[in-house]
Amino acid sequence: MAEQERPPSPPTTATSPSCCDVDVDAKPKPMPKPNRKKHSVILFYKYAPLSDDPSVLELYASATRRLCASLQLNGRVLLGLSRDAEGINGTLAGMEEDVSGYVAAMLGRDAYALPNLDDDDDDAFELDGARLEAVRSFWKEAEHFATMAGVPVPVMDSPEDFKWSSSEGGEGGSLFPDLNVKCVKEIIGTGGVLSSVKLDSTARGYLTPEEWHEEMKALTTQQEKQQQEEDRDGSLKKKDDDTVLIDCRNHKEYAIGRFPTSVDPNTKSFSEFPRWVSQNASALQGKRVLMYCTGGIRCEKASEYVRRETGATEVRHLRGGIHKYLDAYGRDGYWRGKNFVFDKRIGTEAPDVASSPAAVPPAEGASAEDATNGRAANGAEDVGAPSGKVDERNVVGRCLYCSSPHDEFDPSVVCTVCREPVLACDSCRRPSPRDDTASDAANSNAPAPKEYHCSDHFHLRRCYFTDLSAYTADELRSQLAGLEEQLDKIAVGRRHKGRRKSLHRQMERVRVRLEELLGSSSKDGSDKGAANMDTTATVCRNCGDVECKGDCWGFHGLGRKQRLDEKGGGKVSSTVTPNNRKDIGHADAGGRGGGGGRKRLSSNQRPSKVRRRNRDIAEITALRLSQPPSTHRDPSTSLRCPPPVVRVLQSSVKGRWVGKSALDVLREEFADLRDSGRANDLLSRGLIRLNGRVVKNDAAVGLDGTGGCGAVGAGTRLKNMDTIERVVHWHEPPVIVPERIGVAKVLLPECVTEEYRLGREEEGGNGPKDGDDDASGGGGNGKPPPNLAVYCLSKPSTVPVHPAGPYLSNSLTLMAEAQEGLSPRSLRPCHRLDRPVSGLTLCCSSPDVARLIQGRMSSGERGAVRKLYVARVKGKFPRGAENDDDGTGCGSFRTDLSLDECASWRWLPSVHGEATSATATPVEVDAPIDVIDPSEGLRAVRGSGKPSQSRFRYLAYDESEDASLVACSPLTGRGHQLRVHLAYLGYPICGDAQYGGGGMTAVGNGGSRGGKDAAVEAVLRAAEGESASSPRWFDEHGGGDDVSGKSEGRITDRDAAAAVEACRCCAGGGGGSGDEGEDGPRRLRSGVEESFNSAQLLDGGHSIDLHALRYGVRFDRRRRGRKSKKRKQSDGERGVDADADATAVGGEGRKAEANSNVGEAEREELATVEFSSDIPPWAAAFGDVDIGWLE
Repeated sequence: MAEQERPPSPPTTATSPSCCDVDVDAKPKPMPKPNRKKHSVILFYKYAPLSDDPSVLELYASATRRLCASLQLNGRVLLGLSRDAEGINGTLAGMEEDVSGYVAAMLGRDAYALPNLDDDDDDAFELDGARLEAVRSFWKEAEHFATMAGVPVPVMDSPEDFKWSSSEGGEGGSLFPDLNVKCVKEIIGTGGVLSSVKLDSTARGYLTPEEWHEEMKALTTQQEKQQQEEDRDGSLKKKDDDTVLIDCRNHKEYAIGRFPTSVDPNTKSFSEFPRWVSQNASALQGKRVLMYCTGGIRCEKASEYVRRETGATEVRHLRGGIHKYLDAYGRDGYWRGKNFVFDKRIGTEAPDVASSPAAVPPAEGASAEDATNGRAANGAEDVGAPSGKVDERNVVGRCLYCSSPHDEFDPSVVCTVCREPVLACDSCRRPSPRDDTASDAANSNAPAPKEYHCSDHFHLRRCYFTDLSAYTADELRSQLAGLEEQLDKIAVGRRHKGRRKSLHRQMERVRVRLEELLGSSSKDGSDKGAANMDTTATVCRNCGDVECKGDCWGFHGLGRKQRLDEKGGGKVSSTVTPNNRKDIGHADAGGRGGGGGRKRLSSNQRPSKVRRRNRDIAEITALRLSQPPSTHRDPSTSLRCPPPVVRVLQSSVKGRWVGKSALDVLREEFADLRDSGRANDLLSRGLIRLNGRVVKNDAAVGLDGTGGCGAVGAGTRLKNMDTIERVVHWHEPPVIVPERIGVAKVLLPECVTEEYRLGREEEGGNGPKDGDDDASGGGGNGKPPPNLAVYCLSKPSTVPVHPAGPYLSNSLTLMAEAQEGLSPRSLRPCHRLDRPVSGLTLCCSSPDVARLIQGRMSSGERGAVRKLYVARVKGKFPRGAENDDDGTGCGSFRTDLSLDECASWRWLPSVHGEATSATATPVEVDAPIDVIDPSEGLRAVRGSGKPSQSRFRYLAYDESEDASLVACSPLTGRGHQLRVHLAYLGYPICGDAQYGGGGMTAVGNGGSRGGKDAAVEAVLRAAEGESASSPRWFDEHGGGDDVSGKSEGRITDRDAAAAVEACRCCAGGGGGSGDEGEDGPRRLRSGVEESFNSAQLLDGGHSIDLHALRYGVRFDRRRRGRKSKKRKQSDGERGVDADADATAVGGEGRKAEANSNVGEAEREELATVEFSSDIPPWAAAFGDVDIGWLE
């Protein structure tokens, strides 16, 4: 239809920011008398200003809840938290007279004066006393909300804005299990993409049902022989016509009903629609676009987005959506199939409107019966319809498995991967004793699947299953192979990151199940442990209940969370069996499940991490790596150097390694293997492995890419989930430690432990989780009481906080655990200190306490944590501005003038009468810090860096050493912050070679104690007599053969001997390949120097005079979130304080605080706990100095 021939558009401007173009002076039609025995459903929306204040909008939400409760209505109503972009979106069900009462309430007091209707009008009705009182009460509360929000009273413009449909039988609210009125950011979720579409951009481009019908008629005529096609991914084909018809709904809605020739964007949620528009913007440019959706709400914003992003010449959409079109034309229109609705009906048939004057005429040469039975305009049946059996006009859906006509979704038939509903006919849903893992699912003779896969995941139908209990070991291995094959196809690219993660989790679940199956089969000698299990019971994919009737599924399943909560409390299991599948719900080894819900475990509690942690603990125990600091310590030098051991180092393949050869990665990523001779030497000795198989030089590998003993070539390309292993003779560099590490235990105040519910074991609480160390176990069920103490460790310089790099036995946590009698890996550091820095380090054995302290230390909230350090710096640090000759303070610090534009410092006035005085004024530095050398971790003041603030104050001066003692307080938490800022001021820390302080030796833990020579001797002495019999990680500890037949973590006698021979520290530089004529001791010394850098060998930069002295951690009362009456009642039944905040400690707590609208001034401080350590000897040498907080 040409532009001038189309019906005129409705007005595009409105007198107020409402969603509909209506005549505001027209008197609404009175509603007809309701059928008091009929069950009805209404769908409605209105874009209108509400409020962006949750507490104010809650007034309107509460009024809506009370009104719906009085009228006994169930369903969902969403209220948008916005004054200029959202509104109201709802669907309610109940008896028709009750639904009519809600409609009357939403039309408002002025537009629909009740009960003063014309008594002579037989179609009018009056509300009875109870309903009328509920409506009047709602009007009063709505007006109060409008006054508080400063917006017009939210009312619908006309009764025509409600889309009505009926329901057969049942109670009035049977289509929805309950009522849910929520305040949300968007009334149609788009992830915020369409939040930029404001109210004044909606209510444009309407087509009435009559105008739309004419458009469909024109499109059908024009595209009779060249109907628009769509790709599987939803991209548009180039067409000759200028009009594009877009279905704004999701794929599942499109699958069972649509207008002919419409384009399916193939989305699973409306949030994907904007991305589809952007991807197809060029195809839509210059086109005339027609759009439709269920009720019109999605098109309101989507049409404006298309106008803005594509350059389409015109964008129009169906006013009132499919609902209003079917009300006008029913089966006589151009609509085909069912209309997807968001309640238990799922899909509704088009009503009979045989008397419509604009019914679709039969094609020329075709009878009216042909048209009614769904024949195309040329008289031929649509492709795929069995002739004479199915009304193709009314059934457009197809079974995904056999392609037979089918358009009924079943709550129990959802994708086992993503829970998207799947169209599967009755014959394909018949239970089968075995899933289709070997035959083609599209074959009508194939067994019917017990689990289903949507079109997006249909390629996983032979390898991805939730219930693994029905499969034998061979079938599970076949699934693993299939998953690996699928993973190879998406090995590269950020767009596949989520899919790779899902496949990784599933592979982990299959491996766990396979291990369990092989473990049980070893006892009875059979690998068919699952063969005799009952595999015919269908488990609900959503809630894990065998008896579920689908009430937990879909939009209408608003009670699903409550069902899962009621089923909660179970232990996570990796196996679903007929005996436990009802109790565990969806519990997989990838971090979901447990207790019947999709409860996601923290990263440290996932089975793969737990197994790795347990393996590390077993290795530390077997190799005797956890020893107190006095063990392996030389009293004369204070150097501690443990003897070497043979270990297997593992590294999972990183994304940037994928596609590269194993040899290239070894040379590029591992500093000590960059020498090709060194890498080839290790390959020839069989000390490099890939997925448990020895990596050999390509020359030693057969034509098939493998050696005779199962080796793989060094040119093998790496892929995701590969693991590179290296057998090493492990030496550690020495550290300087005292005889005993200072440890103090501090208990948090009782008010803090009670407020944050620390150490409790309760459903949904923050108690210890499975896999945590016994040192932090709960106090119930015979377990030891939780250890809630905070361990204040006095860290020596040169010692790392936790195992890292070449340090393992020489790490602070392992030495402190052994000294205090704790099990290995039981202390969790709450923060970190640089290795050259000494001082206070907080650790906890309770994971809950650790998360709480970590959350406060890293929150970034001003005042949450105060830190006080002392430093010994080069030169005489300025005392304050008044001590300068010119009295301005300028020139007191030797700063780089080129940094003046991005960095600054200023003297601070005395605050609260603190110890600041005229002779010691704090100075505040504001200088951004950026990393300038990532490989060395070197930082500097740069304009491109992150904002950083620190404060410093002069304490004392030692003229003989020309060194000052300075108090330091970081206000932000950047790496090397104090070191960089002091260097910026021109007063670097003594011993800090990285930042200009290397010219003055740090006192540290008592001096360098011999420096590099002593360190090298300590390494060689530790290896004497140990190399031939070094402890190693034996087969029985290394896991042996895994389920794939690969060898991981195994160290044979030959491997151990080869590792010692290749060790540079034991065989000398080059791993024994050096000059034979070279002096033996010199060659060994050279090997040690090649193995470690100068800082690790205590040759400068290993210790600096910076000491963490004191921390003050503030704990606030937790936010009190609103709870529904049902939630409070549920908490009361479990014995939980109904007013307790549901926010967890640690990361979740920080997220809640970041999203809170409560200001800093409104925070209620609960307690402040101070942690401190002793003053180091080099600071005490300055005399009695008062070191107070820098405020």
